[in-house]
Amino acid sequence: MNQSGLPTPPPTSATSTTNPAQSPSNAAGQPTSDVSLGSIVATITSVSNPSQLNQYLRSCAPKDVREVLLASILPGSQDPLTLLNARDHTLGMLYILSARLHTVASDKPLWDHIEGFCRDFIPEQARVAPDRVTLLATGIRQFADAEGNPKLAIAPLSDLLARYPPTLSHLTTIHPIFLTMRSLIGYRPYFLTR
Repeated sequence: MNQSGLPTPPPTSATSTTNPAQSPSNAAGQPTSDVSLGSIVATITSVSNPSQLNQYLRSCAPKDVREVLLASILPGSQDPLTLLNARDHTLGMLYILSARLHTVASDKPLWDHIEGFCRDFIPEQARVAPDRVTLLATGIRQFADAEGNPKLAIAPLSDLLARYPPTLSHLTTIHPIFLTMRSLIGYRPYFLTR
């Protein structure tokens, strides 16, 4: 019996051949062994349904492999972020930026990409992957801390806060990150100084 309580299927023999039509594949129908950053970017630019794209990006490879792929550069040293824009490819950029900010061995994205994304992303698409928005926000905070300039994070986090929630009365996982950054730099709004 397996963990779900169902009987475990009998083991297959080592000499059996696998039908390619039954090989593991991701949500876009592409075999998981064939995934590359180029194929991920091609899918980002061709899939228009945010839910389908999110499912693909979550399942295109095992998590550790996926994060390294998303944080990498295309062949020829081309940055995939230069091929995408936040208005047309919100979800794809969200995955790439958040992976880059959290993968140790990756080149960090240009700050212009982060600021541009936070200013121009489509909120409805970003809401499909709230965990990635949180990763992005924590990555922005960590990046600014590593640069020794916590004030750097205020503008992009402020843009995320203004655009991401369905209404301004919704609290999100970005709020505590933003408030922590503001308290670190000693920001006190005028109404609190009275």
